Amino acid sequence: MLRLQTRTLKQQKFPKPPACNAKRAGICAIIQHSQDSHALLTLLPQMMLTAEMEGVPTQFSRIRLERDLARLDYPLRDLFEVPIELFDLDALPEPSGNLLPSAWRADTYRLERSERIKQRLLLGVVVYLVAIAVSFVYLAWLNRQSQTIAAQYAAARPVLDQIAKSERRWNDLRQAIDPHFYTVEILFQARRNLPSKDVRLTEFIQSGLKWTLVGEAPSANLAIEYAEKLKSEKELDSWTIVPARPDILKGEQAKFTIEGKP
Repeated sequence: MLRLQTRTLKQQKFPKPPACNAKRAGICAIIQHSQDSHALLTLLPQMMLTAEMEGVPTQFSRIRLERDLARLDYPLRDLFEVPIELFDLDALPEPSGNLLPSAWRADTYRLERSERIKQRLLLGVVVYLVAIAVSFVYLAWLNRQSQTIAAQYAAARPVLDQIAKSERRWNDLRQAIDPHFYTVEILFQARRNLPSKDVRLTEFIQSGLKWTLVGEAPSANLAIEYAEKLKSEKELDSWTIVPARPDILKGEQAKFTIEGKP
């Protein structure tokens, strides 16, 4: 069946058929309202050949012509030699099934699938660009924070330098001001904590805020005991006591060296 109706010409290539093909059988031609009989008779053979190449059935026993195209009745009757029926387009019932050729349905499915893939790819690109934009914003924020911290440090630098200078001055004066750093106090605590009268101090060296005790003990155990007593002495808490390993002399006699650091 060939059906002709009047609408604005949208599309003539059969792989992308007009909307009327989605629900009606046969071949549906959409022509311009002002198209004359000669132009239509020239167009129809081309459309029939294209449809046949696409696998669309082109054998029909009648032609249905919209009433607005009644002027084409006789030219079509002479061209196809089949009966002509006039109809009102809006009065046609809707078919119950999908009458599109399988090739057209496959093409439509492929087009829809490719469109969905394009949309997903586009969404992925958008998400990627948003992530890059957020990264740039974050980097800009970090750069601004680092500049702010640098500016604060530069503003506080004079105060920090003054504090460091005061600390160095205090360390220089500490030995003269703090009794725990007096040489007499250190020697007093060193003598007071001797574990035995047999333990003798032979040398005391003080250089700045560091001192060294050298002595001899009857045994290595007494030398170690002496070092432990100095470590536990509360009056020497301002110092870090670092004993060296005793050196064994003649017999069991041992020589020890103990250092004190602030």
